[in-house]
Amino acid sequence: MLRNYFKTAWRTILKNKALFSINIIGLSLGIATCLAITLFVVDELSYDRFNEKADQMARVILKAKLGDEIIRESSVPAPVAATLVEEFPEVLDATRISNTNGLQKVTYKENTIRKGKMVFVDPNFFELFTLPLVKGDADSALSRPNTVVLTRNQAETYFGKEDPLNKVITIEDRGLYTVTGVIEEVPANSHFHFDLFASMEGNPDAKNQRWMQGSYTSYLLLAEGTNLNQFENKLPAIVKKYMGSQLEEGLGMTYEKFLETGNEVGLYLQPLKDIHLYSNFTGTGDFEAGGDINTVYMFSAIALFMLLIACINFMNLSTAGASKRVKEIGMRKVLGSRKGQLIGQFLTESLIAALIAMVIGFIILALALPYFNNLSGKSLEIDYLFSPQVVLALIGLTLLTSFLAGGYPAFFMSSFKPIQTLKIGLLPMEVRVLEAVL
Repeated sequence: MLRNYFKTAWRTILKNKALFSINIIGLSLGIATCLAITLFVVDELSYDRFNEKADQMARVILKAKLGDEIIRESSVPAPVAATLVEEFPEVLDATRISNTNGLQKVTYKENTIRKGKMVFVDPNFFELFTLPLVKGDADSALSRPNTVVLTRNQAETYFGKEDPLNKVITIEDRGLYTVTGVIEEVPANSHFHFDLFASMEGNPDAKNQRWMQGSYTSYLLLAEGTNLNQFENKLPAIVKKYMGSQLEEGLGMTYEKFLETGNEVGLYLQPLKDIHLYSNFTGTGDFEAGGDINTVYMFSAIALFMLLIACINFMNLSTAGASKRVKEIGMRKVLGSRKGQLIGQFLTESLIAALIAMVIGFIILALALPYFNNLSGKSLEIDYLFSPQVVLALIGLTLLTSFLAGGYPAFFMSSFKPIQTLKIGLLPMEVRVLEAVL
């Protein structure tokens, strides 16, 4: 039966090439638009998920209210990370980033190059973030002062074809650094992109215990199953314990008095996977501009709307062409075809159209993707659509498209009564004879 559906559907398509071509073009453009926006949305939602421990990682956020000033920053004082590890068993580990801002002037032998963004990180940085070293040992690469890990591109810029390990470079205003490791480029879907990762060891400020100053982006590795909201409820006590006395020393008022006057200060947690889309800072912000979850919602709605418009257009054209097939439907019913069989036939035709439109939509997307990347500022690749989850989603999309586009015509055309369809175009006498027979 299914084989017969496909054979009949293909013959019908060949007999109505013009209408079918118009339908396919419209549906293909709708699918291509939907796929392009889907690529954008998938990329936005994928940020930082390449990290193997992403589900357990969170960034510490500082929020405060000082008089009428609202402060929300992504960096915290230097001792926060280590203190939380010591105070709470839920915190398995922590690591920090200290940004240097701007491009670095690096000298190797006689060559000086100003290129690459540099940050200071704790020695365990590569244990928490999944940035595998292609050269060097992640466990010890940053264990000593004045050591640095470079990206592969940065290493080739400085050393060409030479082995970069143990080479000594001079970083302007910072001294001599020994290269102890090389990583691939930081993935595009990361909330930070740096080229030089220097050891925090040997930096006196990184060890200061002042809770009233410091600018360190701190990440926690939490035990599996840790509830962030419940954990955050424990943080006010830590803030009072460690910041209270220093606040009194600096402002001349007790911590309780500070709060009574309408001021606020506290630490909060932001899941690593939320950083790109849910960050909104008033002070020290992210390392680079992030996205916006509302934009993702808006584009998702546009993608669905475009697909729906294409399906409605397909449905209208298919229904309009039904008048050419009413006699065929009548003859099928006279010969014993049931309504369910007719619906199956028309849905099969719709499925074939959706499959062809999906293929053409992919071709259109492949041709238009470079222009879409220029417009969106992304580096999207069509390969993103071939992950197992997305392939399953595309199969579901194809089936949904075929049903949305062909569902109404199928039920509409299969509901025709035989006598209504067969008497079209007959003389009055022929109609009366037909009615007598049926």
